[in-house]
Amino acid sequence: MWPFTRGRGHPWTATPARPIRYSLFQRVADWRTGRRDGRNGIPAVPPELISANARPDFPVSDAPIPPAFRTSRLAELAEQYHGCVEDEYARFQRYRAEQAEEHNTAVARVEVADDELEQARSAYAAASTPLPDERLKTRRITEGQLPDVHVRQRRTGAHDRVLAAARERLDTATKEYHGATAALRTIDMRIDKRREWAAGQSRRLRRHEQRRKQVYWQYLVRWHPYGDVLNGRLEPAGQELPDWATKDPSSPTRPDGDHPLPDLWTAAERPPRW
Repeated sequence: MWPFTRGRGHPWTATPARPIRYSLFQRVADWRTGRRDGRNGIPAVPPELISANARPDFPVSDAPIPPAFRTSRLAELAEQYHGCVEDEYARFQRYRAEQAEEHNTAVARVEVADDELEQARSAYAAASTPLPDERLKTRRITEGQLPDVHVRQRRTGAHDRVLAAARERLDTATKEYHGATAALRTIDMRIDKRREWAAGQSRRLRRHEQRRKQVYWQYLVRWHPYGDVLNGRLEPAGQELPDWATKDPSSPTRPDGDHPLPDLWTAAERPPRW
């Protein structure tokens, strides 16, 4: 049962996947941690960013100005998101591994059917060549007394039977080839659909993570003494989705060795840890 059918029996009649629920417990946890970090002055703000009319009694940090402020709570949410995306990728890879044997069988069937089709085409092309007059006039031992017209009819009839057999072989090979390729396309479509489902789940996980981060950051800047400085310096965590979740659906996702999937995260696109 495909996970995107939801028991309906066919992916086209499946109900849309629900968004990830932002539970009350998660909302309270994000609110409390944001309020706690804000009251404790986390993260610290460098003095170069403090305006003249800021609170003089609140301590500031002498560290260099960071490009974006980060806290342990943001790092925790980012790690949760990365772990969930990697779990989705692992489930997708497990599904591809389960389909590998069936896919390899279908590929072998297509190769055999293609060879048989080529041989059938060659045999039909050879049988389609008209017989020369010398062969039409060739008599066998038992045909010495027959008229020439009867001999010609016998040679023509034998040739027609060979041509009919070659045509039947070609039709059978063509049907087998089309059936094999259709079976292979069906397996590829299942793999592509499963990849699309995993990519969609990764996007939902990303939106859920961003929602939790925004709630946390909202309460942090409200309670932080320098919240106005922090509010404009929260940057997104690099690449939103891994490469496998953002590729076009027509990209190769086959379980054979000629078209391997890319790694989950490349070194250049891995989001920085918050």
